[in-house]
Amino acid sequence: MKTLKAITLICLAILTFSCNKDDDSSETQEATNLELLTSGKWYQESKTPGTTTSCEKKTNLLFKTDGTLKLEIFEETSGSCQSLGIETLTYTLTNNVDLTLTFGTDTLNLVILSITETQLTIRNDQDDEVLVFDKTEG
Repeated sequence: MKTLKAITLICLAILTFSCNKDDDSSETQEATNLELLTSGKWYQESKTPGTTTSCEKKTNLLFKTDGTLKLEIFEETSGSCQSLGIETLTYTLTNNVDLTLTFGTDTLNLVILSITETQLTIRNDQDDEVLVFDKTEG
């Protein structure tokens, strides 16, 4: 009978200590800023100071995982909304919030103020303009 009790206690101890909280796979990790940046096209929603026209809301950014950025700017020209073309720039993300865009010999320093799966808010360090982008055109 002593042997049976000992075996039962050992089995209970093994079962108790073999279950670990870390084994729970229901926890999800949050996406990094780089993963969020490269998750699809970002359309301009607003800018501060100033207002954003419905044409300007077609302006979009497409961050690629290879460090390139496709930028398409839309502007009202002669009464119609026109694309100024697609420019390819390079970007670097440092400290998870400092974004440097390079086009030719020019650079533009931006700061990511906030980013989620659906909204990106950045500030231009040169003129303190704040731009808000989302995933919906217009």
